[in-house]
Amino acid sequence: MLDLFKLNRDKSRGEQAERILGDPLVVDAFAEIERATFEVFKQLKAEDKDALQELARVRDVTNRFKAVFEKAVSTGKIAAKDLKQTRRFG
Repeated sequence: MLDLFKLNRDKSRGEQAERILGDPLVVDAFAEIERATFEVFKQLKAEDKDALQELARVRDVTNRFKAVFEKAVSTGKIAAKDLKQTRRFG
C-alpha cells in the first residue's frame, strides 16, 4: 500500500528542490564555484598534489550538495506520478 503522506512529502520536497536549483542566485553560485575552481586548477602545477586533492574535494562536495537537490527532484517527480495514479484509480 502506498504511503500517501510520504508521497505528498516527497512531491513537495521535489518541487521545492526544483525551485531552489532553478533560482537565479543558486544557478549563479554554482557557476561561480565552477569558474573559480577551474581558474585555480589552471594555475596549479602538476607537482602540487595537495592543492589538486583539495580542489578535487571542493568539487566533490559541491557535486554532492547539488546531487541532494537533484535526487529530491527525481523522487518528487516519481511521487507525483504515483499520487496521480492513486487518485485516478483510487
